[in-house]
Amino acid sequence: MRSREETCWLKLRQRGDSFVGFPSCRLSDILDRNRGHPSLFCCIGSSGKDEAMRWLTTVRSGRRDFGDIHLQLDKGARSIHTERPLLFADITTYENASLPLSDAVGDFVEWPLEGCSLVPVTAYSVVLGALTDVLCVFLSDTEGMRDLVNIVSSWTKNPLSLPLPLPRLVVVVERAAPGDCSVSQSEREVAGEIRNILGQALPAKFSALSVHFLCQDKDLASEHRYRRLRDLLVAESDRVREKRVQSHALFQSRHFTTLAGTAYKSFRDNLPVDLVQASRVRMPIPHKMQHHIQRFLHRFGGDEASLRTFALPYLCSAMMLDAFPPGMHNFAPEQVYRSLYKPIVVRALHALRLPRTHEALVERIVRRLHPRTGSQSRRYHRKCMLAYARRWRNIFSDRDCLVCLARAPEYPLSCGHAICAVDVRRMTECGLLPINACPLCARPVREFKYKGRPKTKGVNVLSIDGGGIRGIIPLQILRLVEQKLSSYLPDYPVQNHFDLAVGTSSGGLIVLGAFLKGLSMMDCMKMLRTLSTKVFRCRLPWVRGFQGPMLRLAMVYLFGSIYPSRTMDTFLHSIFGDNTLFGHHDAPVRGAKVAVTATGVPKGGFVLTNYNGAGSDDKRHGYKHVRTTRPADRLKITDAARATTAAPGFFLPHTLLGIGEVQDGALCGLNNPEQLAERESRSLWPGSGRPDVLVSAGTGYVDPQPKSPLSPTGWKPPRRGFSVTKALIGYVSSLAHVIGSFLDGEVAHTMRADEPTSLKRPHKYFRCNVKFDDHVPALDDVTAIDRLRERTESAFRESHQIGEISAALLSTMFYFELIARPVRNRSSVSCVGRIVCHLDAGEGLDHLITSLRTAKAEFFIADLAVPVGQHRLDHRRFRFEQSVHVEVQNLDAQFPISLRTGGLSHDRTPVPISASPFTLRGLTDAQGWNNHFGCDDFGPTSPAQIRKRRLPMAIAGAWKKSRLSGVI
Repeated sequence: MRSREETCWLKLRQRGDSFVGFPSCRLSDILDRNRGHPSLFCCIGSSGKDEAMRWLTTVRSGRRDFGDIHLQLDKGARSIHTERPLLFADITTYENASLPLSDAVGDFVEWPLEGCSLVPVTAYSVVLGALTDVLCVFLSDTEGMRDLVNIVSSWTKNPLSLPLPLPRLVVVVERAAPGDCSVSQSEREVAGEIRNILGQALPAKFSALSVHFLCQDKDLASEHRYRRLRDLLVAESDRVREKRVQSHALFQSRHFTTLAGTAYKSFRDNLPVDLVQASRVRMPIPHKMQHHIQRFLHRFGGDEASLRTFALPYLCSAMMLDAFPPGMHNFAPEQVYRSLYKPIVVRALHALRLPRTHEALVERIVRRLHPRTGSQSRRYHRKCMLAYARRWRNIFSDRDCLVCLARAPEYPLSCGHAICAVDVRRMTECGLLPINACPLCARPVREFKYKGRPKTKGVNVLSIDGGGIRGIIPLQILRLVEQKLSSYLPDYPVQNHFDLAVGTSSGGLIVLGAFLKGLSMMDCMKMLRTLSTKVFRCRLPWVRGFQGPMLRLAMVYLFGSIYPSRTMDTFLHSIFGDNTLFGHHDAPVRGAKVAVTATGVPKGGFVLTNYNGAGSDDKRHGYKHVRTTRPADRLKITDAARATTAAPGFFLPHTLLGIGEVQDGALCGLNNPEQLAERESRSLWPGSGRPDVLVSAGTGYVDPQPKSPLSPTGWKPPRRGFSVTKALIGYVSSLAHVIGSFLDGEVAHTMRADEPTSLKRPHKYFRCNVKFDDHVPALDDVTAIDRLRERTESAFRESHQIGEISAALLSTMFYFELIARPVRNRSSVSCVGRIVCHLDAGEGLDHLITSLRTAKAEFFIADLAVPVGQHRLDHRRFRFEQSVHVEVQNLDAQFPISLRTGGLSHDRTPVPISASPFTLRGLTDAQGWNNHFGCDDFGPTSPAQIRKRRLPMAIAGAWKKSRLSGVI
């Protein structure tokens, strides 16, 4: 028999003058797998109520403590999957009872309960009163009408934003024999007496009053007597449910549980409850939505006809798309608008100084709409976009996503329109379908197949320092990593391992060429060598043999820079052409984000990105994002490369439209952009935490060896006379020293390594650099390129760092996701998940898994080893996934999953896979399974919505059996 403690939903205790609550997960345990619409009854009393609960519910109850609220399921329920589960909450009241004292750790309740005569009744009514259909009071368990008055007066309404139906009050009265008087006459007499006593309190808190007589005839079976009570309660609930349907307040089980949890938090914190806003706790309104709406409406500020026939109707459709994702409750559109969007729209209209008639027009449009959930809202918005397709052919924006009017765009299409990442997932069914036509103008576009990052996968980040010709050092490092991984991934470019790449100066040129142009590391080396040979040539052919400081100073004085910028412009244009940085190229298909740095003249740091700065907040950083506003103003990749490589003195500053003159990004302290890269990754993927792998590649450094402060220094007499030549040479040398200090990325790395523990680098963080004994080669020393490449190869040939980076990148190609909800056991929580490789099925995946199997690679779930690829599949046709069973103590207990390979690192230490270690709560949150009201990208919110990948019939059974191979 189950313990009576397991049915308790909320305990209320007293600690001094304060009240403490102890909630449990009882409600979610009951309704976890149910998809129906529950009805909730609240029964109040003592012994008579307990007797009724024995016949009405599934659990035999023992003695109840005053202050405990229990939840039980209807005894007649045939299955937990019933369409209408009946829930009974019972509250026990005793004469002169008071809350027990407790010193246990709980939630301090801020709601004023001091003057309440029945604290459990008040607490229940505040939390679950709005979701209750019937309040049933057993009058025989009370001290007559006086206690009934106390119960009704203790029933408190929590202020709600929605006009929900009031519960019905049922008073149960016992009678000795059925022949005393007619039932209807007795009901009228008792009901009249109750109404006279309660007065105006009754209609203000309850929609109706009914009296039920329990016959105490011994010849009448108890089961029959309580069946009549149950039928009455269900009939009363039916009347309330009809009103709930009319007012859009009949909630599904998963919504019911979530709203109950939100109501408890408002009770704890003494806050009013907004059910519509409670449905958006895990899916908040985009914080810049007002600015996007304001800029959209500003286009039609003087065109009244366009506002009424196009802009405002389309705005309403976009708001409904955001308001009703799959899984959302079918609230009335006008309720959603008033609670979520009206303040935003009103502020936008006021900022544009539009007349108030437009506010009323928006409300009228919304009122005419019907609740649309899931795919219905998406289909309706698509029809709305197609209806205005001709208008969209003349409307473009790179600052606002014109599909949703709520976010900044990240992905441009070849027609000129750009859409945000959320709308890309909406329109492509989370990456399952390609985009062949623009959703706005309906024009055919170059096929865009979105491949987003899986929700449970982490982020890999690459950061490359600047340094002129010394950019050969990070190129050689990446080349060595690619060669190390070639036995597992022979034709897989190393840049495909990274989700974000940030570079400065020559580092910026490398990331632009590798990620946007698709150049291999060898091609990037050839590009750097050719560029250096052509660009670092003196302006005057007849003095090329003289490169002293005086000649350099003369060049700067006469021409503004040592080297001509036209040669650089011509070469960069030959590499990147007229392609735009924020444009349709191969990088978005891989999902790679690219950023390069620049410095404004006279000051100010700028970041130029291929995602237009989406998701970033400039106010919290020391730099600004260069954001374009329309396709005609988009920066070319050539401009970005020219801006980030404009080293002062070496080249003239480059002019960007709308920004002005900019120079090398090293001047604003971003020559080592690793900290900027980590900030950008958090802005782009706020739920991913720290990067899985952060590779920071330097361009060489000299270990400073300052003189001892105790060493003697001799006194020198002041120099007599003045030499202009020596002064100029000293000035040039000092200028070169200053520029060199800006280019020393190792200083920034050392300072960051000394930060407090909360800001230290991630676990899988790699700083790769080459140390020089005396001095590093100059930025324009073309003759040092081959020497630097050989020096880098020899330095890392004896180092274990290349192997560690390779092992980390290989392990993060695998991620873990759940395929079923965790199951609570008596002393643990178990779940079934799968380890998945993010590579698509093909020759590359098949070679990778075959190589891992040959090398006897193993996954480690905690300390238990599971061989990689236990069952031989043709991965040219099927993706890799390996199912494991995990058992942990609780939802917040961490469990690591790692991969051990051979031939990469110097030892066979297992390396964590992507986003490891995990918690079951974190996984369910990341996969959206706790978003009971839907996800903003229309993704799955339950395991049943995950598409199953087909497997050959011959091995399907064996694959299912392997689930238990990784139990911990």
